[in-house]
Amino acid sequence: MLIFIYICILISTCILFQLISIAMRMFFLFLALLFMPSLYAQVNDDASAAVNKVDDFPIFIYSKPVDSFIVVGNAISFSDAIKILANENNTFDQKIESIIVSSIKRKEKGKIGDYNAILFDSEKEKVLAINFVEKPTVNANVETIDSIHVFFYSTPQKDYKVVDTLVADYSLYAKRNGVFAKIDSMVRRTKKKQLSGEIDDFDAIIIDSKDLSETLIKFDN
Repeated sequence: MLIFIYICILISTCILFQLISIAMRMFFLFLALLFMPSLYAQVNDDASAAVNKVDDFPIFIYSKPVDSFIVVGNAISFSDAIKILANENNTFDQKIESIIVSSIKRKEKGKIGDYNAILFDSEKEKVLAINFVEKPTVNANVETIDSIHVFFYSTPQKDYKVVDTLVADYSLYAKRNGVFAKIDSMVRRTKKKQLSGEIDDFDAIIIDSKDLSETLIKFDN
């Protein structure tokens, strides 16, 4: 009888420990889920931006929309977009307008469906026509080059202070290969200057679409 009671107590104790272990795991999982959104927001706060609009179309360059969207198709071939952007006689806004006109022609020919924004995907070398699931917005998270947030054709949402302003400085190779190659070269050169102590520390770079000058910024805490 005593052995049976002992076995029952032992089994009950094991079950109790298992229940406590499960409860602890669920508690820590709850804490992780509770704080994960806020942590994610903090990590991406420096990347938060509002992109420029042309002809009422939000234009995402070196950035991705925050809100849900679907890809309708190619707004224009990447090679054609590079040719348009290389035209020194037009302003950058005019170049984007030309890309929008080309995309509208593609839509009229039935090659793409309805869209309400343009997304430049420099990694995949595509210029995409996209359609927001709900209403179109300019909210975006900017991308990085060499771990530096780059605001090109967009404005930071977070308050900041200007650290320095630099004229466009890119390699001869970049000069021959279009605006994206120029920006990539510029940012990498500026990062090297920061690491060598030539310029003060900064958090991100705003690049002017008119002359590609760089404004180095540090975000407020």
